[in-house]
Amino acid sequence: MKAEKFNRLLGSMESDFEAFEKIYSYYYKRVVYRLCQFYRRAIAEDAAQEFFQKLYRMTRIEYVKDPAEWLYSSCSVIAEKLTAEEERNVEYDEKNLGKEGITYMKTTNEFEEMLKILPNETDRRIMRLHILYGYTQKHISEQMGINYDAVRQRITRAKQKIKEHEASEAQRNKGQVFAYGREEE
Repeated sequence: MKAEKFNRLLGSMESDFEAFEKIYSYYYKRVVYRLCQFYRRAIAEDAAQEFFQKLYRMTRIEYVKDPAEWLYSSCSVIAEKLTAEEERNVEYDEKNLGKEGITYMKTTNEFEEMLKILPNETDRRIMRLHILYGYTQKHISEQMGINYDAVRQRITRAKQKIKEHEASEAQRNKGQVFAYGREEE
């Protein structure tokens, strides 16, 4: 849709519901399709819905030079926010984590504590995307703008570091006896 038509529809949305419908029907599927290249489909759809709800309630919008880019970038910001919220609120499933060799974590807090042993935030984000959301190494590479081989190596090293940490924790806790109900001497 050309900028002139888009802005004309945008300007008449307050008095003409069909103007909003035209914008929505033209752009919704396009926005979701583009966001799906970087985010899970559910996130893409939620971001687009949230944006169009906000757009419908807006009363004054300045002239938009590139409607498609404006819509995509606005929805991308929302999708990134939704992804971050999802990362904080995920409950873990032992079955999914078990295939990665990480079996003891059940909550977001435990997972985040475990990630602290990794050297930097990039490694932590890669592991969140890979373990929690099941993103492929290729998808992570594309989303984060990191070379595919670097992503593969970071995942391998992070898994190794986690396994080593688990082993050292198990070794450290081995043989410890806790005296419940007795006074320590």
